[in-house]
Amino acid sequence: MDAQSINLVMSVAKSVHIQLANAVHDITACEKSFVPVILDHGWAAYMWDMLRKEIHVLDPLCAQVAGAEQRHMTHQEAVSQIHTALFSCLNEFFTKWRCSAEKWKRKFPRITRDVFTRDESGVCMLHAIRQYDGNKMM
Repeated sequence: MDAQSINLVMSVAKSVHIQLANAVHDITACEKSFVPVILDHGWAAYMWDMLRKEIHVLDPLCAQVAGAEQRHMTHQEAVSQIHTALFSCLNEFFTKWRCSAEKWKRKFPRITRDVFTRDESGVCMLHAIRQYDGNKMM
């Protein structure tokens, strides 16, 4: 991730931190966090499981055989960049954060057997965020 992107992520995180300064929720107790992403092939979501130190890639287009290897590589790169930026922000703004950025496993669960288009992937990604429990779609 280039310096400009990191600065943008940090400024957004700082803005959120300022807006939520009086919130009573302890983010360091968070067990799972979802991040929606838009990539060239469509929407997906990444879930950080803080207890198991796992990153789950929830790709609504996982049933498509065509382009699967390229999508997998794109997800690997995007996850790496977001993971680095996420932990940079967590360590900067949350001094009680105790979860390390090292040694995280990546999982690519098959969340559907249906084939969706790029245009349908956004709604599917929202459904995955709502219905994925860390092991399976509910």
